[in-house]
Amino acid sequence: WANHFFMEEAYDLAQRRSKLKTGGHAIWHVDHIVPVQSKLVCGLHTHDNLQVIPSAYNQRKKNRFWPDMAEN
Repeated sequence: WANHFFMEEAYDLAQRRSKLKTGGHAIWHVDHIVPVQSKLVCGLHTHDNLQVIPSAYNQRKKNRFWPDMAEN
């Protein structure tokens, strides 16, 4: 149920973007859209739960926010 080819592509893309400093960002991360560990939700380590984003955005997001997150 996880496409390992696409998962490897995401990690490769993050490395390439970091090496080229794409978009003015020095470091890029592979981020889990829905956090794998959180007090409120548990996402999966699958290709459709990964995105490549600048590290600053990922660090700001931490594991507290995800799309369609219910409001308190």
